Amino acid sequence: MRLQQVYLATDVDFAWGLSDDPNEATIFPRMEVFVLTQPSGRRDISLSFQKWLIDPISGTENYATIWRAEATGSTRERKLADIEFRLGFFLDEYLEVNAEACNAKPRR
Repeated sequence: MRLQQVYLATDVDFAWGLSDDPNEATIFPRMEVFVLTQPSGRRDISLSFQKWLIDPISGTENYATIWRAEATGSTRERKLADIEFRLGFFLDEYLEVNAEACNAKPRR
């Protein structure tokens, strides 16, 4: 899967031991897919890419959505095709600006 190839798909949000400090956690960016089923049975699907951000002034830290898209389509197949298209577009753009960081990650 392309998300795994660029380290955007993990089993957990936190992973230990990726830095030089064994006590320091690395918090991965994540891609989330939300499905909201309407009373009519229609499903609204949204995709979001989130990164862990820290506000140095307040000290607040949490995931923040930095990219979001809505899947469209009137049938299940069309929605799945739209999700694949939107994720592909996002990954192409993401890799263009983050190629060096994505290629430097250690292979697990």
